[in-house]
Amino acid sequence: MELSSNHRSIVSYLEDESGEMELSAPQEEMLNKFQKAYSLLMKYKTINLTSSAMVKLEDWNSLYTAKRDLRIAQEIFGNVNEISRKIHRQIITESIIKTYNLAFAAKDLEAMIKCEKNYISANGLNKDEIDMPDFDIKIPVNPIVIDIDFLKQYSDRLDPKILEKIAAVFLESKIFKYAPEFAEEIPFIDITKP
Repeated sequence: MELSSNHRSIVSYLEDESGEMELSAPQEEMLNKFQKAYSLLMKYKTINLTSSAMVKLEDWNSLYTAKRDLRIAQEIFGNVNEISRKIHRQIITESIIKTYNLAFAAKDLEAMIKCEKNYISANGLNKDEIDMPDFDIKIPVNPIVIDIDFLKQYSDRLDPKILEKIAAVFLESKIFKYAPEFAEEIPFIDITKP
C-alpha cells in the first residue's frame, strides 16, 4: 500500500529523533486515530475482528474506513502479527510497570502484588533455568599433528644447538599448548595389507 504525503509526514514525525518536526492539526488527528486503530489491532489480532470493534466506536463509520485505517496503521507501525515475542514482552512489561506505579500511588497493595506477579510471569522469572553447556565452544575438528621424531632423521646432519632451537619453537607454539588436551594415541594400522 502506498502511503499518502500526510501519512509519510506522520512516519517522518515518528522517526524524527530531534523533536523539531511538528504535525498539522489534521495530521495529529490522523496519528491519534491510527494509534487507536493499532492498539485495537494489538488486542484483537485480526483485521476483521478489529474493524468490527472499531465500527462500534465513534471514529469510524464503516467497515471500509476501519479496514483502510488499519492497513495504514500497519504500514506506519508494522504488522502486529510479525512482531516478535521479545517486543510483545517489552510492551507488556512497560504496561505492568505503569500499572504498578498507579497502584503504588493509590496505595493499593493488592493491585501492586498482582502487578508483581504479572511482571514475574511475563518475563519468565518464575521458571528455574537449567545451566546449559556452552555449545559455542570451538574444538578444533582437524588438529594439526606434528611428529617431532622427524628431527631424529636429521640429527646426524644438523648442529645439536639448532635442533634444540627447533624443538623449543615447536614446544612453545600455540599448537602444542592447545592440542594436547584433545590429542590421543592412535595405533598405526596399515590398511594396504589384508
